[in-house]
Amino acid sequence: MKRLAGLMILACGCVAAGPASQPASAPATEPSTAPTTATAPAVDPAARKLLEQLEQAGRDHPRIQADVEYEVLMRKVGDRETRWGQVRFQRAEGDEPARFHIVFDVLRQGDGPKIADKVEYAFDGQWLTELKHRIRQQTLYQVAAEGEKIDAFRIGRGPFPMPFGQKAEDMIAHFEPSTRPPADGDPKDTDYLRLVTRPEHAKDIQFTDVEMWIDRATRLPVRLVSRDRKKDRTTVVFTNLKTDVEFDKSVFRPGRKLGWEYHVKRLGE
Repeated sequence: MKRLAGLMILACGCVAAGPASQPASAPATEPSTAPTTATAPAVDPAARKLLEQLEQAGRDHPRIQADVEYEVLMRKVGDRETRWGQVRFQRAEGDEPARFHIVFDVLRQGDGPKIADKVEYAFDGQWLTELKHRIRQQTLYQVAAEGEKIDAFRIGRGPFPMPFGQKAEDMIAHFEPSTRPPADGDPKDTDYLRLVTRPEHAKDIQFTDVEMWIDRATRLPVRLVSRDRKKDRTTVVFTNLKTDVEFDKSVFRPGRKLGWEYHVKRLGE
């Protein structure tokens, strides 16, 4: 779960490497401790503008689909894992909870060959489902109690915080944002944003900093690079991004696979 939550921070709600363990308790739903606008730290106006645009993008694009490349470089052991797949993300709308579906079809370890290794993650607002097709294993993790409404993607509140659609002031409360002019190697027609985790939130946020390249047309991230406290580096690249698409809701809660190993991890277990 920790690896998934950390990746969701990066991947505009879209990508994962898999839960390390089941949730120990229900996600925190206490009121945010973020400063109000009057007491928020001073921020470069250009960086603040990018955060405000990301906030607006969350309102403008409640449903997103994209192809994704996800790479983790584990510096201490010199290992690298790369996965390719597709993501679907739906923000909460009215009585509909926030949901996502992630499927990876291809894996490469280090510089080895690409191999078929299908892994899926689906969240329906209450349950996170993990499907490991190669070993035919399905695990359900309960994230919210029956009937409980959680703000699953809210930074500082939910289990799957997003880097867009957040309130700009909440982001400023948790991170030190900065920007720079375009540079060689940047994706075409993007703006650069860097978020450094503030020391007072270091225990709650897994990465120390994240770089984001934001598409100027959609105001959505198309590349993200993060570093965590173990010095691991995660790179996420989105292509073929589509906004405001319609989803079959069944993808967010896959049915039980007959003949598979099956586990259910409820809250408190």
